[in-house]
Amino acid sequence: MRSAILALTLVVGVVASTASAQTIYDNFRNAQGGPTVECGSFGVQSCADDMVVANGGQLTSFKYRFFNAGGDFFGGSETQSWDIALLLDDGDGLPDASGATDTILYSNSYVNESILFSTEYEGTEALFASNINVAPGDKIWGVVTGLGFNMHLGLNDVAPSVGTTDNQFYRFGSDFNDTTAAQPNSGWQLQLNAIVPEPASLTLVALGAIALLRRRRN
Repeated sequence: MRSAILALTLVVGVVASTASAQTIYDNFRNAQGGPTVECGSFGVQSCADDMVVANGGQLTSFKYRFFNAGGDFFGGSETQSWDIALLLDDGDGLPDASGATDTILYSNSYVNESILFSTEYEGTEALFASNINVAPGDKIWGVVTGLGFNMHLGLNDVAPSVGTTDNQFYRFGSDFNDTTAAQPNSGWQLQLNAIVPEPASLTLVALGAIALLRRRRN
């Protein structure tokens, strides 16, 4: 019995060691530039786009792109402040920027970050300590709140290479009054990475298998 348990534990350990960080949603362009959609306004505003992940696991990081369309003749600012968040859809297929119904998986705030006029900003969030787990097919909302006047989100003009997204773009706030707009492009440039399979699931598999062996022994 002891040898069987040791062998099983070894097998699960080997499987766990093969778990690696993979991209579970990818809508990033290889090169910067390309189409954008306005997100910044004079008032507080949130913009959201969906990511349906291709696989499940423990999130490790995600990234996104903004474009500062401001300039001497178009207004705007070279310093921006915003909140970035990931929300798990509650099943209605619509984003809730406040997190009242959708589950907030992760959020972070930035204050007075420099984004020069007519340039893109690529943000990266590391989630290694957050222990955020998602399942295959989950719809995750990428939500940004508080971007200033003439700020845009960088879009990709082809379908995601990993995962899927719909053709809707969602904006909340005083200037856009909770509007939904069809996207001429595939959506906001977002990428999600995760450890697949997630370590907690592997541990549960091991414990369940050991319990089954003990039950058969008895």
